[in-house]
Amino acid sequence: MSSLYGEVIARNIRAARSRVDINQETLAGRMRALGYSAWLRQTVANVEKGRRRVTAEEVLGLALALETAMPDLMRPAAQDGDVVLPGGRLLAGVSVERLAGGGVNDRGLTWPPDGRPGSAA
Repeated sequence: MSSLYGEVIARNIRAARSRVDINQETLAGRMRALGYSAWLRQTVANVEKGRRRVTAEEVLGLALALETAMPDLMRPAAQDGDVVLPGGRLLAGVSVERLAGGGVNDRGLTWPPDGRPGSAA
């Protein structure tokens, strides 16, 4: 099984919101209180459905608003399997876990001299 990385993040945001037991409007209000003025209930809905990507800056705000840690919003769950990058390349879920959760690049993706990524051996 594999999951688009955007879906992983969307699912993690939805789950975090559920854990703190707030609705989409409340999350949007918390984001606005942090200075993310464009965040409305519809923004939250679009993010949670994977229709809108979040920026790194917004991940910081979401972690604060959802009373969680940034890695909890960014790392895949075991059931997500491999992660599909926007260009279609697969990256092992464990590699994404190490990057997002532990800050370790295990070289699950390599960059040969021709500049096109390859898989690690």
